Amino acid sequence: MLILEGGPQILTAYPEDLQAMALKQLNELGVRVRVNAHVTDVQPGYVKVGEEQIDAVVTLWAAGVQASPLGKVLGVETDKRGCVIVDEHLNPAGHPEIFVCGDLAHVTQNGKQVPGVAQPAMQMGDYAARRIRRLLAGARSSKQDQGFRYFDKGDMATIGRKAAIAKVEWPFKAHLGGFPAWVAWLGVHIFFLIGFRNRFSVFRQWAYTYLFYQDGVRLITGSQELPGWEHTDSVHPVGETTEPIRETAATGR
Repeated sequence: MLILEGGPQILTAYPEDLQAMALKQLNELGVRVRVNAHVTDVQPGYVKVGEEQIDAVVTLWAAGVQASPLGKVLGVETDKRGCVIVDEHLNPAGHPEIFVCGDLAHVTQNGKQVPGVAQPAMQMGDYAARRIRRLLAGARSSKQDQGFRYFDKGDMATIGRKAAIAKVEWPFKAHLGGFPAWVAWLGVHIFFLIGFRNRFSVFRQWAYTYLFYQDGVRLITGSQELPGWEHTDSVHPVGETTEPIRETAATGR
């Protein structure tokens, strides 16, 4: 597997020591990483980095996504990704009756945009619910009208089996890598699931996958042939080896 990163480092949201841990763990899994590699074209069977062509049967594009089109439907100001620019109360300009939360909201705190992941989204939802309840009750005091503040408890990224990194900010500060970070990632995700039945079901499924190396992924498959490709056995004589076809993931900017 080959990862093409458009920036100078992988996982730029994490400190440099955790970036180094992640790169080391990827290499141990047999994954090669190329930084400052800007993908210029993606076609069936290959991707291009500048003039270089890299053959790949499977290409996974992870270089960012657009926000929900609902933001532009509102007719309010949005950023280049389509996220709605909101004030400290999560309202678009001139619309105190509208609350935008999660990855659809462009929230700035301390000069940086709050990341559009689950942790901030949950806090935004809690804040919006409390504020709506106060407004319905007619509350107007300055204390009750304090703006939204994101409380960063840390970030985690899973890399593979027993491989992960974690930047812990609460209840203590620590940088974890490898198996301890992987266990922490599992524990946090199971803890925040809703209901004991869901937690137990996910734990049982993950335990089965860990013990028996059986993934429960369901794939919708179509034709096994790619345009412009021929069967290798019809091109190469028996006994002749060929370079293995790679799986490429393009990330970055």
